[in-house]
Amino acid sequence: MIVSTVREYMMDNIFQNYNSQVWAPKELIIILNSDHLDIKKWKKEAKKYKNVAIYQLPNHISLGECFNFAVKKAKYEVISKMDDDDYYSPFYLSEQMQALKEHPDVSLVGKNTVYTYIESKKALGILSAKKENRFDRRVKGPTMTFKKEIFKNIKFADKNLGTNKQFFKDCQEYGYKIYVTSKNNFVYIRRKEKDHTWKADDELMFKKLRQVTYTDDFKSHVLLPIKGENSK
Repeated sequence: MIVSTVREYMMDNIFQNYNSQVWAPKELIIILNSDHLDIKKWKKEAKKYKNVAIYQLPNHISLGECFNFAVKKAKYEVISKMDDDDYYSPFYLSEQMQALKEHPDVSLVGKNTVYTYIESKKALGILSAKKENRFDRRVKGPTMTFKKEIFKNIKFADKNLGTNKQFFKDCQEYGYKIYVTSKNNFVYIRRKEKDHTWKADDELMFKKLRQVTYTDDFKSHVLLPIKGENSK
């Protein structure tokens, strides 16, 4: 699992998402894309977990280059890109890896239909409904899991915006197949406006959701256990 962050207050969320995964073996590579974050503090926290590496790159290094750096450091043959502020259930990696196993001709998997939680409304709904368990042209960026061998031909673009879109386009040009899994085991969390990099209005987002449920416990609604040979 690789993640790039500039937000210290997301530290606990990152480690919890990684540590909870039942899939093994696994590793976490964190890129601190900021001159102001205290890498010593992150490394101290990382000692509580197995197979975690922390690196720091200057502010001027693009998000795309941060991901490229992380992929180079990865020791396993499958890369799962993770956002710092979303929720990944304990079976998230298991589901992604299962999809890659069941479709050996596929190089990249992820989700298009996703559960979305709007914190200000305590509303859990479904975004981009009916786009599950099928081949597609792209997936939601925070759910991208792919074979490392892709990097023999393509990498993330050296920019901060549009890196995922360009990556998917390049995958298609090289003939790499993309498969989308179920909506389960992941939640895109729409946090308070000041805390989120996506500046879309909560009301606009809310109108796009389907099958809305109001809850304080969104985790129990999205969990789908996956049994596999690599699960703990």
